[in-house]
Formats: sequence, structure tokens, C-alpha cells
Amino acid sequence: MYKPTTKEEWKPVINYENLYEVSNLGAVKSLDHITIGRSGRKHRFNGRLLKPCLVKGGYHRIVLCKNGKTKKKMIHVLVMESFIGPKPKGTDVIHLEHVKVNGNNSLENLRYATKSCNMAFKYDDGTIPNQKGGNGARSKLKEKDVIKIKKLLKETNILQKEIAEIFNVARPTISLLATGKNWSYLND
Repeated sequence: MYKPTTKEEWKPVINYENLYEVSNLGAVKSLDHITIGRSGRKHRFNGRLLKPCLVKGGYHRIVLCKNGKTKKKMIHVLVMESFIGPKPKGTDVIHLEHVKVNGNNSLENLRYATKSCNMAFKYDDGTIPNQKGGNGARSKLKEKDVIKIKKLLKETNILQKEIAEIFNVARPTISLLATGKNWSYLND
């Protein structure tokens, strides 16, 4: 579990003021409040620390309720919105450590970054595996096939259409290999 190095501070969750607060360490709590049910009766709720749910990608999510409507919210987004401000257009909230499962949604581990910066960060630290060339899930060709194709294109007079039939791919795929637009890291 994440060991905090700073003192815990609490701020209201944006759009849920007087109902919930989020801390700079990534904890979320409900506040004491009274609601009026459909029958008109008042219901008193005592505040408590909320238990997050672990979702796909290792992110922590909680469910917030306001006026009888529930919303699922990512904790790291709540921390940034409450302590830094609204997310700028075209950005994501990134975890600097990229260790989300341990629950480090602390403010010191979060930043706003462009989507391309976020993706580059994930490739660099291995969060997303390398999809280059034949490693891509949709790739029909493997590296050894591309080397053979490039050799055929360079050393023979076989038409691109025929090479495409041999390797069971579309002719434009062979054309992109011939021009170096695809698999360019294998160019001579």
C-alpha cells in the first residue's frame, strides 16, 4: 500500500459539495447529510470513508450519489479536479508511477498530460506492450514474412499482386512495404 509523505488534506468533490470530500492522498469520504425521500420523509446519513472498486486497467473507482442519481467516478480524476482544477481539454490524468493497483492516487503522483504524452509514457514503462510490426494483434504478417517480401520486391520481377496472393494479404499492403511506409524499421 502507498505510504504518504505529506499530511492529508480534504477538499469538496467538485459538483458534490456538502456531500463528499476527497483527500490529497486519494481517499474519498461521504459527509453527514440529510436527504428527503420520495415519501417526503427525512433520512439522516452519517459520513464514512468510501471503499473504492478496482476496475479494468487497475484504476480505482467509487460511486457518488446526488439527488437520487448515482455516478461512477475515477478517484484520480476527483483528486486532480478538487486540488488542481478542471481537466484541460485534450488531456488525461496520468499516474507518474503507473502503479495504480497499490492505490497511489495521491496528488503528488498525478499530473495532467496530453493524450499522446500519456500513451508514450505507457509504452516507455511497459504498461502497454510494444505493438510494432508483427506484435500488433491485427497484424497478418510477421517480421520474417516482411523480410521475405522485401527481398522478393528487390531481387525479382514478381508483381505486387502475386506477392500479395502468396502471403494472403491485400495488394496495398505490399505497396506500403515497397514504399517503406509500413515496417519502416526493417528498411535497408
